[in-house]
Amino acid sequence: MVRRVAVPGRILGMGLLDVVDYQDSYVVIGSPGLRAGRSADALAALAFGSVPRLRGVVAALQRCVLRLRLDASSSAPLSGWKRLRDEPDEAVYGVDGTLLVLRLVVSATAAKIQVSTLVRFDKPAGRLLWAVAGPVHRVVARVVLHRGIDAARRENTRPA
Repeated sequence: MVRRVAVPGRILGMGLLDVVDYQDSYVVIGSPGLRAGRSADALAALAFGSVPRLRGVVAALQRCVLRLRLDASSSAPLSGWKRLRDEPDEAVYGVDGTLLVLRLVVSATAAKIQVSTLVRFDKPAGRLLWAVAGPVHRVVARVVLHRGIDAARRENTRPA
């Protein structure tokens, strides 16, 4: 089950943004074997790959509405985002825009998978846009995490 939790202080202390104007975090706990040796980046790829149509819509909204500068050559699981850190237990992605800056941290342990979002508003219009985009983001974050968990479970039960 996906549930909203506080962003861990460790993530806030990573210095990903000089100012954090918005933050949220979602976690799935207690799914033994879910990770199955996958890195945090591989889990993110599996989650975002499980919603291909939604992924395209989200990228279009990010580019057109939020005015994010998406990189067409990016190989990160989030369309157009940059991979800022890729370690086995943690992946950090980022994207900048003219109005706001976003960072996404995917953390994975044997017992839980957590996705945290940090946002900095660079202009007052960024805050206004996030007032509309934030609720959509919260729904999409839950859907992507839930669908990713389902995809991981299906992959884990496939015969070798």
